[in-house]
Amino acid sequence: MPDDIKHYRVQFRATPGILVSLPCPYSADAKASGITYQFNGFRGPARIVQQRIWAGRWATVMACGPCGAKYRLPDLETAAPLLAAVEVQASNADRDKAPSLAVMWRTVAERIKAGYQTPTDSDPDCG
Repeated sequence: MPDDIKHYRVQFRATPGILVSLPCPYSADAKASGITYQFNGFRGPARIVQQRIWAGRWATVMACGPCGAKYRLPDLETAAPLLAAVEVQASNADRDKAPSLAVMWRTVAERIKAGYQTPTDSDPDCG
């Protein structure tokens, strides 16, 4: 994740009756706080959430796993670490003999690449 993301606070609940709002584990506030975060059943630090027209291309939009703060990967170079991670998921699926899952991950990678390589006719951000 880029360092300049404005992360949100994350709520945690313990029963009975305790609710706490903590800084996102990936935020500068959390790193400076000294709070120790443990992860159990965690989906991961980031999620692919959409593609959006940006600078004449379909840029990938990501969201922080814990807090949901969105950010875009403006170009194919910036998306390279994501593409590498997606290929690892596909390779893991191959290893685990889950061919349909491997195909799904490789399809995601192809769509991400195609978005940056396919110009769009309209771009609301370039005016």
